[in-house]
Amino acid sequence: ADIVLMGKHGARTTDKLLTYLGGYGQVIGSTAEYVLRTSQRPVLLASPRFVHGPVDVRRILVAIDFSTYTPAALRLGRELGALFGAEVEYLHVLETSDAEGRSSNAIPSAESLVGEHLAIERGPADRVILEHIRRRNADLLAIHSHGNTGDRRARIGHVAEKVVQSAPCSVLTVKSFGKSPVRPDQADRDLADKMLQQAAMA
Repeated sequence: ADIVLMGKHGARTTDKLLTYLGGYGQVIGSTAEYVLRTSQRPVLLASPRFVHGPVDVRRILVAIDFSTYTPAALRLGRELGALFGAEVEYLHVLETSDAEGRSSNAIPSAESLVGEHLAIERGPADRVILEHIRRRNADLLAIHSHGNTGDRRARIGHVAEKVVQSAPCSVLTVKSFGKSPVRPDQADRDLADKMLQQAAMA
């Protein structure tokens, strides 16, 4: 298999209650959590509104951290954007503590030299990503998960785990040490370098 697709919620009664309350993304089913932690394949956890209605992806958010996996994340965003005909935005978080995040000035979004939209923000990474999803009304989040301590197969990374639990949209997680759905080329690596230069000037 190249990818695992699952509904985000477990119990049917819980799903209905959350749908009624408008509280998408507040819980994740135990089966989905187990698959997410142990699978080395990309896992797409679909929002309940996709399960109960049409799959309408208009805005995609891709979280990047300028690690060695960033070129693959950029290619993934472009492929998903082409697949759904959706707007794609990349988000890089300059991670700070809660206190530092509240006291720092916001960094405005900017256009890179190659026309790719890159948003740069400060704060705790999980909180900033979740706030950005809600503010931009994103339909799909793509994030690489770094489970690089302990048993890698049983970890999805600290930030990814928090985001998956609370994201109000569908989430595609790609294990950094697992199978990737895309293969970046030199253009993706060059784009990552240009974005890194832009982030350094923020």
